[in-house]
Amino acid sequence: MRISRGYDLNTWTGYIVTLSVIAEFGGRFYEVFKESRNVA
Repeated sequence: MRISRGYDLNTWTGYIVTLSVIAEFGGRFYEVFKESRNVA
């Protein structure tokens, strides 16, 4: 199965963007989770 260079680059860009978004959301969720545990 042959993958063109452009598609390869697009896939990596998509992965990086997705990981960045997940990391951002995960970090915020973790902060809120920590706060709620400290209060409780």
